[in-house]
This record gives sequence, C-alpha cells and structure tokens, in this order.
Amino acid sequence: MYGIYKIQNGDTLDSLAKRYGVSPEILKNLNQNSNFAVGSNIIVPTMNEYFEVYTTPFKKEIIYIILQGDIILIIIYWHYLMALM
Repeated sequence: MYGIYKIQNGDTLDSLAKRYGVSPEILKNLNQNSNFAVGSNIIVPTMNEYFEVYTTPFKKEIIYIILQGDIILIIIYWHYLMALM
C-alpha cells in the first residue's frame, strides 16, 4: 500500500526516508517525476510493507514489496527470470 505525503518546509529526503522506514533511494524511485519541493505531493510506503531495492547482475534495478507468506527462494528465482528478460 502507498500513501500520499505533502512535503513541508524543513523536510529532507533523508528525514522522509527515516520517517517511512525506507532508504532515500526507494523514495526517489517511487517518485521519479518529483522535484521534492515544498508543497509537492509524493508517494510514500505504508508501514505494513518492506521494500527492497537492488540491482541485478544484468544492471536492472528492481523494487520488490515483500508480502506476508512470501518464500525467499521463489522471490529470488522469479527476479532472476525477470532480469533475464
């Protein structure tokens, strides 16, 4: 799940990332068209999800939301196959 946050005076990419429990890179990836200016709306993750950002050996960047019940070996296999495409 995602939410919308309106950037306030004093917000920084690092402070927002810390508030939502993700890295600044994840926020940038979720909001690629945002300049992160005061008053602009950005997409933020809810606290019910865990985001993982990584670069595959094929240099494709992937964001994956780990959901309850996911099996790590299946996730790894699926992302490996997607990276080959």
